[in-house]
Amino acid sequence: MSASISMSTSTCVSLRTRSSTRITPRSLARSPTWCRFLTSSSLCVRIRHSSSPSSSSPPPSLRAVFKRSSSSSSDSSSDSSSDSFFTKGGSLKRTIQSLTARSADDKKNNARSVNSSRKNSSGLSPSKPFRVLVVGAGPSGLFLAHALQEKLTHTKVTVIERRESIEPELGAGLNLNGAVAVADKIKLKDVITNVGNPLRGVRAYAARNGRITQQLFEVDVATAFRSSELGAELMLDGGTKPAAYTVMRSDALKGLADALPSQVELKLGTKIQSIKRVGDGVSATLTNVDNGIDETREFDLVVGCDGVRSTVRRLAFGDGADAQYAGLRVLFAVAPAGSRDLTDIGGESGIAQQFFAEGAYALSYTGGIGEGARDLLALVYRSDAEAATAVEDDENVDWREGSSGALQKRLIAMCKKAGMPQNEVVALAEKSTRLTDVGVYHHLPRWQPWYAMDGRVVLLGDAVHAMPPFLGQGANQAMQDCYCLATLLGDALENGTEIASTLAEYQRRRFAPTAKVAVTARVLGELETAPEGVPAAVRDVLFRVLGALDVTAKVYVDGAAVRV
Repeated sequence: MSASISMSTSTCVSLRTRSSTRITPRSLARSPTWCRFLTSSSLCVRIRHSSSPSSSSPPPSLRAVFKRSSSSSSDSSSDSSSDSFFTKGGSLKRTIQSLTARSADDKKNNARSVNSSRKNSSGLSPSKPFRVLVVGAGPSGLFLAHALQEKLTHTKVTVIERRESIEPELGAGLNLNGAVAVADKIKLKDVITNVGNPLRGVRAYAARNGRITQQLFEVDVATAFRSSELGAELMLDGGTKPAAYTVMRSDALKGLADALPSQVELKLGTKIQSIKRVGDGVSATLTNVDNGIDETREFDLVVGCDGVRSTVRRLAFGDGADAQYAGLRVLFAVAPAGSRDLTDIGGESGIAQQFFAEGAYALSYTGGIGEGARDLLALVYRSDAEAATAVEDDENVDWREGSSGALQKRLIAMCKKAGMPQNEVVALAEKSTRLTDVGVYHHLPRWQPWYAMDGRVVLLGDAVHAMPPFLGQGANQAMQDCYCLATLLGDALENGTEIASTLAEYQRRRFAPTAKVAVTARVLGELETAPEGVPAAVRDVLFRVLGALDVTAKVYVDGAAVRV
């Protein structure tokens, strides 16, 4: 019996017997029958260099293998023909095993070469710092800086903010849940929990003519989280504490800014003027808002964390991509802790109250702890008038404050007109010391790119999926964006993945969760601000039924769930 082994330059080896049976090197090595046959027989083996039929010798890449195999067997010999050799006592088996091992090594080397090529072509190379420009130093921008430093082994992060300071006294409160869970993943949980008031539950009431008429539903946060698979990641410290905190926005900003690693560059009083695609990255012109001096710098990635009126979105995607005004406005009021009179409803610490009146909805809770604790009120009402003084480059909403005196009078009048309860809502409005009037904006969920310029500019948070505040998920979803993006970029740098495909995966993971939250919040906004009369009465009945069926708790958990 004789056999022929055909070899190409890729070291593909095959045996063909006279019975036309095809035997591969692996099957030879694994087959006990062939092994016994090879140790007792002499085979004539012909070598053919498939890429050069006329060649009289094996390809150079194989000669060393043959030489090692031949020298390892004292019984091996060769005939006068240079294209064939004889082997005895298992040297052919060893030759085939050597070729198989060499082929596997070649594949590994080729894979390493491909990865190296990808890193070079994509600009994602661990051999040099990955330069990221974060536009906007709100909660999401500062959180992203932390996430990038945690997830990327070699990076240089620059955060710019057009204001001269972080403005710690600006805005009202944040209800954080999913954001706390992802903060825990990057060792940032304490920054939030150290200044946050644990949220234990939510109670909702119907209100008419200045008093509470009935309780509609109640959500116990810990029970809701524990009873749902989606809530598993929302239980901290070994499942003992729910990831739900009410935090003063000012305290959250200060904590995130103070905890920034020293490697992060924070440039206040700076705005982005232009973005251009250059080489392996982008060129960004940054302008000092105080003296107007421009500075042009190159980055590997620009991230727009600059809110509903995102300048990055306008520069990278063009006009016409702004968020839509929802026809709703919110009056935020901040008062000293203890300003709420909750005697009639047995108010407890850590419980947020919702009040559904006619054509308006109110939420009150205590944000922060200790000396930083404040009572907060948010009154949502319908309005066709969009703010004429809206500003650019702002996160979430226009936080520009108006005259506190004028806004307070307006807030009190609107609370009374809607029939809000005197002790629980109107009294809080009367004691408020800082007020803000904001418009509610949203992006209609549409599958369009969240990134531009060959994957060198990307958006997150309200810059790409602004949502109404009725689930309290704006900041939560933005921070989940941050964690997802930073994690994927870290993996891309490690594996040499193209940056555009990395950003496409980021959008794929985050589009559906944010779209679902945005749509749910939009529907809730319409229900919660139902006009007086029959619509408001139907709403109250609906919420009471949904509460009895535990649907309200499930909606709360579904919105808070971590999906990164």
